[in-house]
Amino acid sequence: MNFLPVDSVLADARVLAERLLPKGLWEIQEASSLRLKARIVLSQEAFVSLFYAPRTRRLDLSLILSGRRTFGIDNLGGWHCHPTSNPAHHNPTNEPSLSEIFSEMGKAFAEQHLERRGQP
Repeated sequence: MNFLPVDSVLADARVLAERLLPKGLWEIQEASSLRLKARIVLSQEAFVSLFYAPRTRRLDLSLILSGRRTFGIDNLGGWHCHPTSNPAHHNPTNEPSLSEIFSEMGKAFAEQHLERRGQP
């Protein structure tokens, strides 16, 4: 991912969320030239946490379900994924595009939402 100004990342993230997490409601906690902190609320118990800091090139997106990270992708210490099977684990990965990250978030949420509802 190219590291862009916060407003560009926010605009791209909004477009991707609308397409891949269509029921998500945005809560912008901080948006300045130094950082973006936001939530995309997916349900009463689930949201995607987004953190972006262009100066440090830090990007972190996490799926939070019932107050716990259940999936995530970030680049602290190198790009890695926190898989749904073990969200505390770091699986090294190649640098994903923002589109790929949002796609994975959507898949993880759909999978976990169905599991919580007791569906296969």
